[in-house]
Amino acid sequence: MVLTNKSIFIIAGDKQSGKTSFLLQLLRMLTQTGLNTAGFVSLHQPADDSYTIQNIQTRQEVRLMRRIAGFNERPHHFELFPEGIKTGRHWIQQITDYPPDIALIDEIGSYELSGELWAEGFTRLVNAPFSLILTTKTKHVEAIMERWNIEPAAIFYPDDYTQPEKAFNQIKNLLQALPKSL
Repeated sequence: MVLTNKSIFIIAGDKQSGKTSFLLQLLRMLTQTGLNTAGFVSLHQPADDSYTIQNIQTRQEVRLMRRIAGFNERPHHFELFPEGIKTGRHWIQQITDYPPDIALIDEIGSYELSGELWAEGFTRLVNAPFSLILTTKTKHVEAIMERWNIEPAAIFYPDDYTQPEKAFNQIKNLLQALPKSL
């Protein structure tokens, strides 16, 4: 069964608000229902203030970036690792080559809004025929919706994170309402 229309869901919150943890809870519930999921999550490594990305299917992790300066040095306050960028782009290409029922991308933000990092791949995901869950900082929601012409089926904020079952049921019901083809 392939979903022929799509829904896009946004998980929005500030840094360390629990976006990724909430996404992982939803992922667990989605996979338990038999949905084919693909994508990656961004994991913070507090010891050196770096981030890795982890493929949700293979659990492979690769370093993506490490903070090298304070916020006042934006946008150059992170060192980006070429292998992490290359791997993330490859994973996005795999998602479009082997479409899941629902893709998950954690996190879309300043880099993508300025045309960098996952911007091109994210455009392909938004235009693909499968559903998508993305995380972002609250301050980027409107800009992401405008840039990629997204009308989200739902936006989940930190108050929703305490009720993952409710959010899951909302996602599940919207996905089940989509037309399907064999």
